[in-house]
Amino acid sequence: MSDRSLEERVRRLELEEVVRKEVAKQLAEKAKSEGSGCFPPSSTVQLEDRTHVTMADLHLGQKVLSSFSNGEAKYSTVYFIAHQDDKCSAKYISIRTSGHTIKLTPDHHIYINNLHTVPARDVKVGDTVMVVSKNNSCLEQEIVTELSRSIDVGIYAPITMSGTIIVNSVLASCYVDVVPPQIAHPLLWPARQLYQLAPSLSSATNSHGKDGMPIWVKWFMDNILN
Repeated sequence: MSDRSLEERVRRLELEEVVRKEVAKQLAEKAKSEGSGCFPPSSTVQLEDRTHVTMADLHLGQKVLSSFSNGEAKYSTVYFIAHQDDKCSAKYISIRTSGHTIKLTPDHHIYINNLHTVPARDVKVGDTVMVVSKNNSCLEQEIVTELSRSIDVGIYAPITMSGTIIVNSVLASCYVDVVPPQIAHPLLWPARQLYQLAPSLSSATNSHGKDGMPIWVKWFMDNILN
């Protein structure tokens, strides 16, 4: 490796560290005040082979259905799991249509109406969400008919390369209200680059502690915020 290439890689890693600390700060502050945006463990996603797995069984590096383009399903790699805890309780909002139900925390963003995102707490009966069509070839609108709240055990927050994820056949963002999608996705560009350049290193930084949060997030909460 040339000196120039080495310097560029060092700069990328330094930028990655800055970004991770900033995101960690935001996540930590949000976790302290409201809890982080997540899905319950029973929620399902579709893998590239068209099988479905629950959030509890989803792993780093797997590709999940994230969108459609010109009738073709698009799958995106899960490169980061922001929260993974099967014992923690969280408040959830269930958003129901005539054929689908998605459950997510109040601050988690979901696509509604003209494909813009809002936190789940702002969705109203009469809004439309994007769901997978019956022939599995595109996304189509369905009207929200019912909203309800519950407390469930387990919280999972996978982040994909595309920043979108289809959960229970409903299109959602991977991001939460504290760092909206239009900011969070560019902010995490270095993390995506790190995963592409060195998946094993990225996986190591994704190791979760007993509280279900990545170790670097927990460290930041304990050593910087307190």
